[in-house]
Amino acid sequence: MSDIVCDSCNEYVDKSNITLVQPDYYRCVDCDELEEQLIPYKSSNSKKISWSYAMLEIEGLVNAEVSDLLKKDQKSIAVHLIKCLDTIKRGC
Repeated sequence: MSDIVCDSCNEYVDKSNITLVQPDYYRCVDCDELEEQLIPYKSSNSKKISWSYAMLEIEGLVNAEVSDLLKKDQKSIAVHLIKCLDTIKRGC
């Protein structure tokens, strides 16, 4: 039986077929290959990414931080971050 669960597909994977993407976030080789197909900039030599993809990444980070803040009962900071993200998404 494998020791680590892939955080992308939630399947048990052998340690030799998994990579640590971020702290406490593991992804198997199959998910890595799928991501390269879905996100073309990662496999190309281009250093630029689209605005929409960057916004998606930032929104994910903000939502994770808001979730952590709400767990710590820091509602005012969480609301402030949500308002900041809404302003950025609106563009003005």
